[in-house]
Amino acid sequence: MDRRRSLIFTAVAAVVAIAVGIALSYWIHWFPVQATSQAKNTDRLYHVLAIASIPIFVLVTGVILYCAWQFHMRPGEELSDGPPIHGNTRLEVFWTAMPAALLLGLLSYSFVVLHDNEKKPAHEILIGVTAQQFAWTFQYGPSVTGGRPVQSYELFLPERVPVRFQLHTRDVIHAFWIPAFRLQQDIVPGITTSYRATPVRMGTYPIVCNLLCGLGHSLMRSRVHVISPQQFSAWLRSNGAPGTGAALTQAVSSAGAASRATPTPAAVAGSTARVVSVRPSG
Repeated sequence: MDRRRSLIFTAVAAVVAIAVGIALSYWIHWFPVQATSQAKNTDRLYHVLAIASIPIFVLVTGVILYCAWQFHMRPGEELSDGPPIHGNTRLEVFWTAMPAALLLGLLSYSFVVLHDNEKKPAHEILIGVTAQQFAWTFQYGPSVTGGRPVQSYELFLPERVPVRFQLHTRDVIHAFWIPAFRLQQDIVPGITTSYRATPVRMGTYPIVCNLLCGLGHSLMRSRVHVISPQQFSAWLRSNGAPGTGAALTQAVSSAGAASRATPTPAAVAGSTARVVSVRPSG
């Protein structure tokens, strides 16, 4: 096969490989369901990175394979040197400027996604998260409950209500990770960290510690239940709280203004929905 035909064959194979790679990145379900509005942004960023990275991978791999195919040592050439070559200034400028521009573009888009994910809503509820070897506990303050604080060993969240998690640990470093939320935050001793999430899909999802925190690390799991605001208020009442805290009422009202499907604060206050109650021991 002459040099020109081999180049055409390589180029066609590269285009096919890029198309297959990008198609697979969409076709294969790499992640769990999108349970928050932030998850949609994060998955979109993943696809942008995949679309940018796959052609580069194919280009680099294709050049290596093409050179190994066309310029490999043949019998009788063991002691000979290849022809001398000189630098190409235009090529050097191109392969320096293009990756720099690509990286700056991806960095800028990543910053936009991070900014959108961390944007403070008009109203939100605050939930405390405490990590310790090897368990999670969750605290709902008076601004959420409307009365005495409530603590649970499984996390309950109202659908479409923005939440800010306030994280701290009683011992070593942990990482609060909810795969369906696409969000993770390290929890460092002596430091209170936080992140925001807005659940948009009702269901039950796993909570995982994503940093090796000791012998029982693999057992440090819990669950988050995303339920309707009515059910969330009923769950708070089942644990001895009024379930109509000011922050919860304002957040539900704000969410209801954005989506008419979300119940009003009055509906939250008057709901009698039945939910599973998880009371703290002791």
